[in-house]
Amino acid sequence: ISFLCMNFVFSGFEAMFPFFANDVSGGVIREKEIGYIFGLIGVSMIIVQGGLLRPLSKRYDDVTLIRLGLVLLGIGFFLLPFATTFWTITLAAIPMSAGVAIISPAVSAGIAKRTPDEYQGEVMGANSGLNSLTRIFGPLIAGFLFEFNIYWNLIMGFIVILIALISNYKFYKVKLDEIKISEENVVPS
Repeated sequence: ISFLCMNFVFSGFEAMFPFFANDVSGGVIREKEIGYIFGLIGVSMIIVQGGLLRPLSKRYDDVTLIRLGLVLLGIGFFLLPFATTFWTITLAAIPMSAGVAIISPAVSAGIAKRTPDEYQGEVMGANSGLNSLTRIFGPLIAGFLFEFNIYWNLIMGFIVILIALISNYKFYKVKLDEIKISEENVVPS
């Protein structure tokens, strides 16, 4: 659920970001600057996944990493409405991208750990299919909200991430090692 929420709000953010940045900066942030911001977001994701994730994954389990990613994503969504310049927008977007860079591999690792080998393809395929749906509806809903107010999609993003974080804590009160996908709880294909 956390992964789907993350993809839903981040895909909406990606789609609306150029319009948002241009509007809040009074037209100062245009295509070139937006390209730089997306470039810096990409570099931050490379740094997280290329350098920080391995030490973090050795120290923390996948659930903790997902929670950390959600917190970083939430921080970005919280800060972005207050950002109006190139650097403040970039600084608000970097925690978001770091959160995405942490969540994606942590979810894949969690699925791999809890799914028997013979079902991993099905479970990963279902996860990928649901991810694709969030990448359709995220921008659609964010664009709809943006038409009413340029901040609503960011507020929605923050609320969805907050709900994902709370539900993550509620759902995972059960020890995750006890949750395994087995033949009893898999629908035959």
